[in-house]
Amino acid sequence: MNIQFIYEFILKRATIKLKVLRSDIMDAFPGQISTSKATAVLRAAVSAYPEYLVYSERAVRLRPGSETAPLNEFALIRNLLCSDTYAKIGVTNSEIDVTAVE
Repeated sequence: MNIQFIYEFILKRATIKLKVLRSDIMDAFPGQISTSKATAVLRAAVSAYPEYLVYSERAVRLRPGSETAPLNEFALIRNLLCSDTYAKIGVTNSEIDVTAVE
């Protein structure tokens, strides 16, 4: 398991959903991360990306004022088109609102 990959998942999810819980990590990496390990990984991700993430109220949240997090709309769309893996894109298909314009 690549720890940097997990940190990037946390950063992407925080950027899109504004917070990341232990259960989010455990769902994205089933059977690989225990509850205590998930807490440690959340705190470590904040240390890895202190300019973008903050640990608050048992969750990692996007730091106020850091709207320029390194996940832009183009990258998100590319990831959604090229991958259906929750761990890679940080969100599940049911969490994404899509509006089709014809």
